[in-house]
This record gives sequence, C-alpha cells and structure tokens, in this order.
Amino acid sequence: MNELTQFVSAYLDEHNISQRQLSLAIGVSNATINRVLQTGAASADTLEKLAAYCRHDLTDLYRMAGRLPEEESAELRIGRQVAADLDGLPEEDQEELLIYLRAMADAKRKLNRQRED
Repeated sequence: MNELTQFVSAYLDEHNISQRQLSLAIGVSNATINRVLQTGAASADTLEKLAAYCRHDLTDLYRMAGRLPEEESAELRIGRQVAADLDGLPEEDQEELLIYLRAMADAKRKLNRQRED
C-alpha cells in the first residue's frame, strides 16, 4: 500500500464517505478510485481533482503517488502548506494572515537572537 492509497483510504474513513461518493464528488469513475485504493496509481487529472476536493497540496499528492522525489527543503514544504491553508480565503484575509505570520516570525527571530546572546 503506497502513501496515496493510505491517504485516500484515511480520507474516506475520516469523512465517512464511500468510494462512490468520492468518485461522484470529484468527477471520476468509481473504477478510478478503486484503482487508486488497490494500486496507488492515479493520473495527473485524478491527482488534481483529489487535491482540490480534499484541500490537500497537489505536489504532496504527486509525491505520495511516487511521481516526484521525496526530498525537499523544509522551506518549500512549509511554504506549500501555508499556501494550501490560505487557499480559498479572500485575498484581503490572506494578506492579513501573511502580515501576522511575518510579525510572528520576526518576533521569533528576535527571541532566538536574545537567547543566543
């Protein structure tokens, strides 16, 4: 069982939905979801639809499906996670949260410098 299979299986369990309900929700056949669950194989189109529906990072799903290497920097991973978390919010709210995040990061850096001194 690959990571994509585990992710989809866990998503179905956590959201108490069937394979059929997921297939209808994302616009793929039930056989497609069954193939993902049995083999971990998914087309780019299916991965994109899963990412959008599950509100999960597409790059992460590509990695789970074995289509991208596992290694990445923490900065890229965290950046993608922040972008995914902000997705769907109005632009004004996104800007407000980024300002807050920057202020928190600046405060954390200042605190770390004080601890080092």
